[in-house]
Amino acid sequence: RIKERSCGSLSEQPLEVTNREEYWNYYTTIQYGTSENIQEFFKRVYNFLDELKTKDYKNVLIVAHSGVSKAFNGYFDGIQDGKFLNRGLKNCEIKEYEL
Repeated sequence: RIKERSCGSLSEQPLEVTNREEYWNYYTTIQYGTSENIQEFFKRVYNFLDELKTKDYKNVLIVAHSGVSKAFNGYFDGIQDGKFLNRGLKNCEIKEYEL
């Protein structure tokens, strides 16, 4: 449930085939090819985080890609304006959250 957002038919396409700002807009109505809808993607990641709350873990280390970190940001900091392009972690960045 925390694998990266599926790009579908956008895989191996140049970035210019999408408006990246819109692609990572939670409120967009644009569907880019067969890529996974951002709301469904976030729902999948949120489901994973909700399940973690039911466990008795002291600490959990999660290593994931930037898209998943965007969903984590939405979960913990709220959807706000829905713009997630720049709300993910940078390469090798560490973020600590508390459930």
